[in-house]
Amino acid sequence: MDYYEVDHVDQRIDNIPDYEMYEPSTAEVWATCAWPSIEQILKYCLPFIFWNIAFRITTQTFHIPQPLQHISSIICGLSLSYTTLGVDFSYSLIFTLVEYIVLLSIPFVKQKKYGIILTIFCLAVLISGEILDTAVLTWHRMRGTQMIAAVKIISIGFDIDRKLIRYSPNFLEFWGYILCPGNVIMGPWCAYNDYLNIFNRSKWSYTWIFQVILNGVIAIFFLLASNCFIDAYVPDFHSAWGGAYKGALSFRCSHYFVCFLSHCTMLMAGLGTTRQKQNRFLGYSITRPWLIELPRSLVDVVVSWNLSMHYWLKTYVFLQLIPHGRFKAVILTYIISSLLHGVNIQLSAVLLTLGFATYAEHTIRHKVADIFDACVLANSCTDCTHRHNNRNVLVIGFNLSFRVLGMLHLAYLGILLDGFVDKPEIGASIKTVHERWSNLDYLSHWIILVTFGLGAII
Repeated sequence: MDYYEVDHVDQRIDNIPDYEMYEPSTAEVWATCAWPSIEQILKYCLPFIFWNIAFRITTQTFHIPQPLQHISSIICGLSLSYTTLGVDFSYSLIFTLVEYIVLLSIPFVKQKKYGIILTIFCLAVLISGEILDTAVLTWHRMRGTQMIAAVKIISIGFDIDRKLIRYSPNFLEFWGYILCPGNVIMGPWCAYNDYLNIFNRSKWSYTWIFQVILNGVIAIFFLLASNCFIDAYVPDFHSAWGGAYKGALSFRCSHYFVCFLSHCTMLMAGLGTTRQKQNRFLGYSITRPWLIELPRSLVDVVVSWNLSMHYWLKTYVFLQLIPHGRFKAVILTYIISSLLHGVNIQLSAVLLTLGFATYAEHTIRHKVADIFDACVLANSCTDCTHRHNNRNVLVIGFNLSFRVLGMLHLAYLGILLDGFVDKPEIGASIKTVHERWSNLDYLSHWIILVTFGLGAII
């Protein structure tokens, strides 16, 4: 599960008033918060629009030799990165260069396990940077971009092992993929073959223009919801859980904003995916807010939070670990996800709690479904053959109870990330975890413990 891809996007949206102390008018919300937010994000997006359109024109309007296509990707990606991040982007370039050298060295190793070797080195470099780097703010400002580079590099390794890539990419192919302007800054991850597919055919169309605009409008809506509307209009009922839900909702909306904005940059560059059925309005999906806000189960939340990252974790981590047992595979997948996101107590606490919660819920619902032949699995049935289907009153009540629990877990976990700080002191981070969760009586953890117990008894 991916909790953030770029931290600096939200950092650019500043000077936003706090409406918690009074009830502002609609005109005041728009004048003091909404319009300033829109102006700031439009200014921020100008380099993304320019360099992605430039890349699209040079590679998908005229037929140019393949090396020039990759060079165009490198030039546009470097230009966008420097415009957006400045010289700080050198951290990501050094990281990528180290991994490229490792990639070139693997053929000389006796056990040519590209995926495992690249994963070990990527995690080692990222963790070393977290621990040893003295320029804390610079490193953590670049963390999201480095994570995108890391998951790309790791996927290359496993795809070589699986023969999905016939040969190790050469210099231009490798750097064109890593620096592709469509997802070099904000992500999301796309496979190496999806990147190569950009150059196979032109995708200029009125549908493309409509999809870019629609995703941009949706992104701005979630930005305004996170920055302005939730604070101004959503009540917290002066309760701990009301405040937790409100804060977590604001955090989730900021995530949706980043996802839809990154979808815009992917579309502008011509990137797509062969793993999803195309939607005529949005194209493919990166996130599905409707399945997160009213989840059938926590599995819905994990999958729908970031579809690209979920596919990556499932393909390149979970399925590699499943031979060692499902429980170990689930927990280790969340641990690796946590390490890719950075060494942070709050984030690790959220991800590991979510790992135990999803496993416990999946287990008990699977057992109940088998015993009573009822449609109560964590994932909804495509062609239901259960004796007691979704129209059964008890089945409806059972599934509804888990929807409510899912919303409770979202508030409980999300409150830890509301006002998230990248690199607090360890003591301060542990204190934050204790204070926020103790204020909610550690209720989600008790529920998870009870769920595990019931799953073991049944």
